[in-house]
Amino acid sequence: MNPKIFRLALCVLLVLSVAYFSAGENAEDVGITEVPMPILKVGLIHPLLNYATFGDGAKLALAEINKAGGVLGRQVELIYKVETGSIADSARELAEKENVIAILGPMFSSSAAGISHN
Repeated sequence: MNPKIFRLALCVLLVLSVAYFSAGENAEDVGITEVPMPILKVGLIHPLLNYATFGDGAKLALAEINKAGGVLGRQVELIYKVETGSIADSARELAEKENVIAILGPMFSSSAAGISHN
């Protein structure tokens, strides 16, 4: 077979293959719906008084993260817990009842020491 004819036939075959496979059905045509990703929950433990800016900063960061598409395509939700009583109990409640994946705070090392081993 002539090499020029072979190359031409190969190019035509390649173009036809690309055209054929790119004309397939898309997800909407076959009834596939996109499954929403579950929301990532992050806990925030903070004192009741004098630390509103900490919570405001967390809200601002969260809004920017979600506006940019979230974390790996998943939206993030902040669950607030005011620092009352035992910090360890507050952290345990966030983890067990709210199913948070991370906890921000508490504000002081002495408070954080109580939950660092849980």
